[in-house]
Amino acid sequence: MVYLDNSATAPPLPAVIDEVARVMRESDWNPSALYRPAIDAERIVRECREDLKRRLGAERVVFTSGGTESDNLAVLGASGRLRGPGAFLFSAAEHAAVLEQRAALESRGHTVRIIPLTREGLIDTAALEYMAGADTALIAVTEAASETGAIQPLWDVIAIRNRKCPAALVFADAAQGFMRTGATQSLLSRGVDMVGISAHKIHGPKGVGALAMSGRVKLRPLAFGGGQEDGMRPGTENVAGIAGLRAALAAFDSCGFDARQRLFAHKLQLLNSLRNAVPDIQINGPDPSSDKAAPHIVSISMPGIGGEPLVHALEREGVYVGTGSACSSRKKRRGEGFISMGVEQERADRAIRVSLSPWNTMGDMAAAAEAIAKAHESIYQYRKR
Repeated sequence: MVYLDNSATAPPLPAVIDEVARVMRESDWNPSALYRPAIDAERIVRECREDLKRRLGAERVVFTSGGTESDNLAVLGASGRLRGPGAFLFSAAEHAAVLEQRAALESRGHTVRIIPLTREGLIDTAALEYMAGADTALIAVTEAASETGAIQPLWDVIAIRNRKCPAALVFADAAQGFMRTGATQSLLSRGVDMVGISAHKIHGPKGVGALAMSGRVKLRPLAFGGGQEDGMRPGTENVAGIAGLRAALAAFDSCGFDARQRLFAHKLQLLNSLRNAVPDIQINGPDPSSDKAAPHIVSISMPGIGGEPLVHALEREGVYVGTGSACSSRKKRRGEGFISMGVEQERADRAIRVSLSPWNTMGDMAAAAEAIAKAHESIYQYRKR
């Protein structure tokens, strides 16, 4: 099997499974309790929190159930602290967990403005400059777009915020980039206020994520209860899941800094092989070899055939790819990002998304390229008859 849909979910590593099982057997107590075993559980949670604070340069880290909850806590939590209506600026590349908060915000009297994208899938910074103003409460710009892998110009976003609306918060959903692009580790130290991550995107367990925050962030909780997570996310912490997240972080550390270079090399090798076999492929997003492109994600539209039948044909060959953001791939329509980029419906229908893991190999790339070319030829010839 060659698995290349890691942006949908990255299967848990053996070390992660082992650590989750160990903690569930030995230390899965309530961290808020006072007896000795519970203190061990609290230590597991505290050590992972401190690890993430160090990696992200954060003042606070709140554990969540994943990227979707982190997105909601960042946006709706920020809106809950406003004394009056404010403007929320969302890039068109955002995950649905951000974009679909529009109705809730507008029902509270706030304004939502969508920052358009260029043909490459990058935010239009001139449009952001025009939109940002004294009423801006929050700017949400993902670190790496889930549909295309376009790495957004967050340093430009911060500069515009500082110039036009210094009180506004900047939120970066880093679920697709954390531990893979290399940029996430410096976001909070360079002016981003909140960063959201998800464990299962980096081969950790599902059901665990985090929202990292700078010191100036004040949020209103979305839920109320026992006061865990400094009152920001009540409910007994998922100790085993948090331990699995930390095990995934350690596994990525073991890959070394050159993991990003390997991902880039593997991605480009796959594309070169595909272009030799199918010259007319189209890339949706930035030049895959540029620093505007994530090292592990590429969106490809294959000539003449739809993405969905190609995905099913590849599954029969033991190769797994996606058709876009996993949360919207069943909706039979272009994502907001593709629409803003000007990608036509027909081209979007032909798109597949390939997303790599540091544990993929060059052999995987060769097998995948051969399978994609073979499946494309088979379906294309059949449809020509």
